[in-house]
Amino acid sequence: MLSHNSSNKPIPKNPKEFFIANKNSNLTEILELLMSDSPVVVNDSYSLGLKILNNLKKILKKKYPFNNYSNKRQYRKHYRSKSHNLFLRIKDQKLQVKNAPDIGWLELFYPKKEEFYLSFPEIQGLNGSWQWYQNGIKFDFLDFKIHPYYDVYFPTRLDHILLFDEWLSNYQGPKNSAIDVGFGSGILSFILMKYQFNSIIGTEINPNAIIGINHQLKKLNHQQNLQFIKCDLLSGIQHQNIDLIVFNPPWLPAQHPIKSGIDKAIYYPTNLFFDFFTQAISKITSGGNIILLFSNMAELFTDTDNPIQSTLEKFPSLHIKEKLQRKASSSSNKTRRKSNTKNQFVEMWVIQLKE
Repeated sequence: MLSHNSSNKPIPKNPKEFFIANKNSNLTEILELLMSDSPVVVNDSYSLGLKILNNLKKILKKKYPFNNYSNKRQYRKHYRSKSHNLFLRIKDQKLQVKNAPDIGWLELFYPKKEEFYLSFPEIQGLNGSWQWYQNGIKFDFLDFKIHPYYDVYFPTRLDHILLFDEWLSNYQGPKNSAIDVGFGSGILSFILMKYQFNSIIGTEINPNAIIGINHQLKKLNHQQNLQFIKCDLLSGIQHQNIDLIVFNPPWLPAQHPIKSGIDKAIYYPTNLFFDFFTQAISKITSGGNIILLFSNMAELFTDTDNPIQSTLEKFPSLHIKEKLQRKASSSSNKTRRKSNTKNQFVEMWVIQLKE
């Protein structure tokens, strides 16, 4: 059984030499150190770290103005690199600066670690994740809250989820078995539960997702046979003749090394769709539905062909039964994440084996 100790989490750091930043430090000097990849430790207040990072953003936005998608990617790449040169000290699972948030993950992830350092962005990620995990997120199509675990993706746009939910509400086929590929925070699995699929298997390569959904299931009263396993796509599934396979793949092609669990949920490698269809063909029953929830983001922002359409051309045994589309709306107001949805739409592909 996976536990907090076996989760993916930030690796403790111990920089040997570093500049100590306090309220009397020269901000320009601090920023120059960060840009030159020299470690800086905040030794005053949490708000000082926020101020330093806000000024780092201003420098990078001048260098990479947000007038095209390429610049936005360069900005994110360099901010990710330079901001991780700013550190906070943790002692006895507490941040050693004034006005710091209490982050429960520090006690759960590092129970025996007395003193160490994490980068400021890592702390921000832990803090934000802890708030979501503690408070939960309510979605109208479920009668309970989702409590996403650390480093587990959860959707901020719901149009593709609603397409699936509405399609299932009219679904008249068999409900003996279903597979949710890359289940993440478990939303699609919970929708399958709602529509009374008897046996549901979820697969995930991210151990944090499995830990999180098992914690969530302990709080729910459910009758279905549920199983969540760690494997890539369908590689760990022995069952065949599955009635429905649903996959909400990443929506953007990877153009940088993919490290975190959340990155793996956002960016897809070149061979992802070929591998998925290869494995799905051997699992789906005749007349069963292979469903992919996708969008046109890759086509809009990276000048890339739709990978589902181009990959399906290599599988003559499959045909498109149905393709639904919907204009993308703004991110969920429950998450308060900003997004530009101009010209974006989501799509739901329903694919079957040819008879």
